Amino acid sequence: MNVKMFEKLLITFFLLIFIDKSASITNSNDFYLWNRLLNVSNETLAKIFLPNYIETDGPLFRNENLTEKCLTNLIYIRDSMFGEQRKTWAFRLFNSWPSSIIPVGMILGTMTDYGDYDQCMSIDPSDLIVKYCLIDMTIPMPMPRPSMHNLFHTTKNILPNEIINNKSMSGNFYYDLGKMSSFFYYSTIRKGICLPTDCIDKDIEIITEKGFGREIFDLKINKMICTTKQTKSWQPNNVQILSILFIGFFILMTIISGIYDWFIVKKKSNTITTCLLWFSPMSNMEKILSSKMDGQDLTCLHGIRVLSMCWIIMGHIIPFFDMNRFSHLFLLKNEIINIYSQPLLKGFYAVETFFFLSGMLVSYTTIRLTNGNYKNFRIIPFLLIRFLRLTPQLLAFMIIITILPPLFDGPVWQYRMQWMIDSCEKSWWKNLIFLQNLINSDDMCEPHLWYLAADMQLHWLSLLPLIFLLKNPKRGLLFKNSPPGAIVSSPGDFRVGNKSGKFLKFYDKPWSHAHVFLIGFIFGYHLRQIKPNHFHWTKWKTLMAWMTIIIGIIICIYDTYPWLSGLPYLPIWSALISPLNGLLWSMILTIIIFICITDPESFISKILSWSFFRPLSRMTFSVFLTHFLVIYVIRDSSRNLFHLHYPSIIMLNVSAICLAYSLGFLFTLLFESPIVSKIILLERSQSHLYRRIRLNVSPDDIAFALNLDF
Repeated sequence: MNVKMFEKLLITFFLLIFIDKSASITNSNDFYLWNRLLNVSNETLAKIFLPNYIETDGPLFRNENLTEKCLTNLIYIRDSMFGEQRKTWAFRLFNSWPSSIIPVGMILGTMTDYGDYDQCMSIDPSDLIVKYCLIDMTIPMPMPRPSMHNLFHTTKNILPNEIINNKSMSGNFYYDLGKMSSFFYYSTIRKGICLPTDCIDKDIEIITEKGFGREIFDLKINKMICTTKQTKSWQPNNVQILSILFIGFFILMTIISGIYDWFIVKKKSNTITTCLLWFSPMSNMEKILSSKMDGQDLTCLHGIRVLSMCWIIMGHIIPFFDMNRFSHLFLLKNEIINIYSQPLLKGFYAVETFFFLSGMLVSYTTIRLTNGNYKNFRIIPFLLIRFLRLTPQLLAFMIIITILPPLFDGPVWQYRMQWMIDSCEKSWWKNLIFLQNLINSDDMCEPHLWYLAADMQLHWLSLLPLIFLLKNPKRGLLFKNSPPGAIVSSPGDFRVGNKSGKFLKFYDKPWSHAHVFLIGFIFGYHLRQIKPNHFHWTKWKTLMAWMTIIIGIIICIYDTYPWLSGLPYLPIWSALISPLNGLLWSMILTIIIFICITDPESFISKILSWSFFRPLSRMTFSVFLTHFLVIYVIRDSSRNLFHLHYPSIIMLNVSAICLAYSLGFLFTLLFESPIVSKIILLERSQSHLYRRIRLNVSPDDIAFALNLDF
């Protein structure tokens, strides 16, 4: 009985469910969850999807000063948006504009509102061909900008003195904005909008006359950066075709060599096989990633090179981002005087480290390979091998640059890439002869390549003191013990001048770094005589050495801290600290390397000689060349602003370093390792031509010089 009752209840339950379901299906044509959306008026849609400074019947759609094509297209977009069909692409266009007159967060210094680049570019060309435009507008500021200006300087003649100089007004909008006015010398109001391609620059100026703050703040259009939606697939030009073939050749050779090296056990010993194995990814990867000792006393240089390279990458992040790339820019005023931020602003000391190492290794390797005998020295190989070491990889890097533009996109990507390509088209040849820092340096192909030119020039100039030392060591003692006048005199006016760009124009010249290179050169001459446990370190000597290092680093890192904090700029102070800091930094490096060599058990020696650094050190040149590609992608393809909070800055720097070394590893594997293998093989070559210029040293000695001295 209970079972039958249960069966009846179960049947009744399923019948009720079925009836309920049928009822819901029957009534489905009468009720929708989104019914209200179907009944929204055009006025309500306009308030939701249009920027708050655009009205459906406003001046934007009836301005007779606009060109006929532009005005017609704007009206067509509006009608498509609010007509019966309510076209999605029309919503996308206006919804990609900034929503308000000023960027959200401007009170805290957010000057940029990109709108929505991707939504703009998602509009199908069959509906409308569009372009995304960034409008840069400048706020009126007293011109010219004061000499040696910084963010803490007070701007005069922008507001009445009773406001700007009255501390009791603190908390007032005008007072607080006036205190931050120095930022407007370095940033603009930047807004991104989506428009039909038929709207020309004149139309954009008219469109932005109202609703963009120009009538309130008297903003002036500085420039317009427009990216047009591509209607055709990318078609490479002749240079890009050659670049693709070049890169494809190296990739193909690497694959073929890898297959041959992996599957062929007994390899033939001939020229073709040897050349093919230059490209072997297994062999090259083993050489790159090997952490075993190389038998040299200068293993601490691996750590110095890696840490310096990381410092250079970090030094190229924040300073090479224009201020419009950051949100809450006014926070920078507090961050820039923070003691933890100062090292990020002093990345040029890492560059000086490489100049010091370059000078040191020039003299050290030459004395070591020739045994201090001039008869064993060959001038042509000294000049040629350095050139061969750097030029092929530099050429490969410039070839890669040509195919970078179509790989990414972003609000400013096309503009930045076009500027880069134009500069390289004008000056690529100067890079190959290492004169890009001396001949019209304003059009330099890639801003960081000035170092290669300056370093090569100093390398060539070091030939004279090398010959002097090798020919007459006794007189050489007088040379290396004398204080060269260039150490102090060359960079004396390094930071003096009224032009803001004078620092950069002077900094990329070889004589600005000659004193650091020369100190390294002199120290390298002595290195052959320095052996482990050669010097007895007492507690007092150790204390003095480390006090010198720590105090020296503090002075070098924080020498400009008073000026950054708003104190008046003193030209005489700048003229003194610039060369003296170069001397001081060279002395710090000398002491650190001396400690590592004479006391291998010291903690600094163990850290810098850590086996982890050795593979990374071998990639230094490749990372140096390619790290700017990583910065370009991070900076110029970003759709969002970067934050100035410490976690964001740390993540930005860490990601840039990791990506730079990943790209550097690929570059080393594909290009640098085969090229370096070829240079080493040239030493073994028995051809008549090369015998006339060959060095009387072993291939291992050349490999040591090539791996340590870039």
